Amino acid sequence: MSYQFIHIESYSRKAGKGKAGGNSISDIIAEVTRVPQASSHVQKPEPPDLVFGVDPHQLVEMCESYAVTMISTFNRKNRKTGANVTVTRKMREDGLCMIGGVFSAPSQMPVGTWPQYRKEMINKLKDEFGDRLKSVNEHVDESYRHCHFYIIPLPGEHFDNIHPGKRSASAVSGGGVVKGLQNKAYNDAMRKWQDEYWMDVSKKYGLARVGPKLKRSTRPGWAAQQALVILNAQTLQDNEIKSLALRNKEVKLNIKEANLERLFAQARKVETLGGRVGMIFGGFVVATQFIKEWLVLQKIWPGISQVDEEKARAQKAINSLQQEKKILKDEFEIVKTDLSHIKADKARLDSLLSELSHTKLLLTESEHHNQLLAEEVNELSRLLKPASANKI
Repeated sequence: MSYQFIHIESYSRKAGKGKAGGNSISDIIAEVTRVPQASSHVQKPEPPDLVFGVDPHQLVEMCESYAVTMISTFNRKNRKTGANVTVTRKMREDGLCMIGGVFSAPSQMPVGTWPQYRKEMINKLKDEFGDRLKSVNEHVDESYRHCHFYIIPLPGEHFDNIHPGKRSASAVSGGGVVKGLQNKAYNDAMRKWQDEYWMDVSKKYGLARVGPKLKRSTRPGWAAQQALVILNAQTLQDNEIKSLALRNKEVKLNIKEANLERLFAQARKVETLGGRVGMIFGGFVVATQFIKEWLVLQKIWPGISQVDEEKARAQKAINSLQQEKKILKDEFEIVKTDLSHIKADKARLDSLLSELSHTKLLLTESEHHNQLLAEEVNELSRLLKPASANKI
C-alpha cells in the first residue's frame, strides 16, 4: 500500500496575482467539469461523477451569493467637512470565498475497497464542515482514483474561520507578531488536520501518514513501517468483522429466545382452555364459546396431552440458549481484550517512532553545532597565525 493524500487550496471569484496559482473559481470548475480548454492534460476527458451535493456548475453562483453577504462597514472622517461618515464596502473580487480540495487512493488499493474509503472520507468532511460542504465529484478518466470537493462558508461567515490553517494563523496575528510565527501556526494546523483524517479514516485502510521522502526514511525502513501499518489495519478490520458477527449472532439468539417465550405463553393458554372444559357442560349458553375456543386450540396446539412435553422442550431450549449467550459474551470479551492489546502495542510503537524522530533531530542539531564549532576553531587559528609571525 502507499500513503494518504488529501490537499486543499483557497480560491476567489477573480484570482489576484500570486493567489491560488492564478486560478479563479471559474477556472477550477472548468477543469473539474472537463471543459475542453481546461482539460488538455487528460487524454480522453469524461464528465465527473457527482458523488455528493450540487452540480459543480452551481458553485460559481453560490460563491457570488456568499460574496453579497460579506459587506463591511467602517467610519472615517470626511476630508472636506471633517465629519465622521459611515462607509460601506463590498467584498473584493479577489477575496477568498471557496475551498477546493482533492483526496485520492493509491493504485495498490483494491478496487472493491475504494467505494468504502471514499464514503468514509466524505463523511469525515461532512462532520467537519457540515452544510458548507457543497459538492464532491469523482474523476474516472485519469489513471488514479480521486475526488474533488468544494466548501463554501455560510452567509456572513468569514473565510478564515472555516479554513483550518488560516484560522490558526489568524489566532496569532496582530500585536506585532512576526510573519514567521503565523506561517508556523498555519503549517502546524494543516499537519494536524491531515493527521486527523489519517487517524479517523486512512489508517484503517493500511495507508501511511506520509511517504518515505517526507519522513526521510530509507526505502527498506519505510517498507517495514508500511508493512506494520498494513498488519495493524488488517487486524483492526478482522476484529471489527468478528465483533459484528458476534453481535449479529446475539441478535438472532434474542429473536429465537423471544419466539420460544411466545410459544411458552401459547402453551399456558392451552392449559387455561383445558381448565374451561368442565365449565362448558354446566350450561348450553357457553357451548358456542367453547366451540370457538376449541377451534382456536386446534390451530395453536396439536393436543392438550402434549402441553407438558412441549413446555419441557421449550424450557430446555431456553436453558441451552442462555448457555450459548454466556459463551458468546465470553468470546466478545476476548475480542475486546485482544483489541485493547493491539491498541496498546500501537501506542508503544508510536511512542518509539516519536522517540526515534526526536533522537534524529538531536543528532542533526549536534552535527550542526559541531560544524559551527569547527568553523570557529578554523577562524581562530587563522587570526592567531599573523600574531605568531610578528613575534618572530
